[in-house]
Amino acid sequence: MGVTVAASPEWPRAATGTARGDGVDLAYVEVGHRDDPLVLCLHGFPDTPLTFRRLATELAAAGRRVVVPWQRGYPPSQVVDGPYQVAVLARDAVALVRALSPGRPARILGHDWGASATYGAAVLAPDVVERIVALSVPPSPVFRSFLRSSWDQQRASWYQFLFQLEPFAETVVSAGGFAFVERLWRSWSPGWEPEPELVRAAVSSIEAGFPASLTYYRDTWQRARQRPDLAADQQRIMDGPVTVPALVLHGAQDGCILAAAFADAGTYFSGDVRIEVVPGAGHFLHLERHDVVSELVVSFLAA
Repeated sequence: MGVTVAASPEWPRAATGTARGDGVDLAYVEVGHRDDPLVLCLHGFPDTPLTFRRLATELAAAGRRVVVPWQRGYPPSQVVDGPYQVAVLARDAVALVRALSPGRPARILGHDWGASATYGAAVLAPDVVERIVALSVPPSPVFRSFLRSSWDQQRASWYQFLFQLEPFAETVVSAGGFAFVERLWRSWSPGWEPEPELVRAAVSSIEAGFPASLTYYRDTWQRARQRPDLAADQQRIMDGPVTVPALVLHGAQDGCILAAAFADAGTYFSGDVRIEVVPGAGHFLHLERHDVVSELVVSFLAA
């Protein structure tokens, strides 16, 4: 593991470094003191660590060392042909905790795909993951069940079906300088104006690793693409439960995952869990209602 002292140009006073995930090198930004307990923040699609900038700074001020990696397939992290299924994302998270906080458990916060990885890491390694926060996405088996029964969710998940169509999806998503990315941000968080800097950062990383960001969805829904040696971990994650304390937050106006998808989310947990819908927020609730989300997250993760 190597760490540079230089600040990230997009994130002043944040150190940068790399650590080994599950067979890949993952770049990250870091704030806070090295001796403080670790909080790992995991982004989703179409996103980068930059959207955690304010929240990470506040967690650091509350006495946490915060590390925010680019997920596999999002440069400057390593781009590989695969796999990108949930099991390997969870294993990446566990490997990062063990590399960055050896012998000491950590706390994980994840948004979107990062939330799926967070649930998975808590199931696979409750010895190193002592509590979690998940934003915007319910546990995988809960979402799959809801998707099968809800026409409204099937309509909201149209992009996931599109992403299965290669190379057609590559053409659609990359058209107009990846204008598709900003379209998703706006439709998933209706009425909210995202900072151009955040969208540009997402487009830049997605383009550099393209089409890895689409492969996440293909490896999830196409069983033939999933690696046999990950089957046991994949099934463990699907079966659950999460045994560590958990906080799950979701935006009431989320245009990507409907609030109703969380109705049965509590069944995936056997430990203490708090599930809360944040009013006036869409998919990027930690940006849209930062005041509400920050208060909940910091108090939970810095407890």
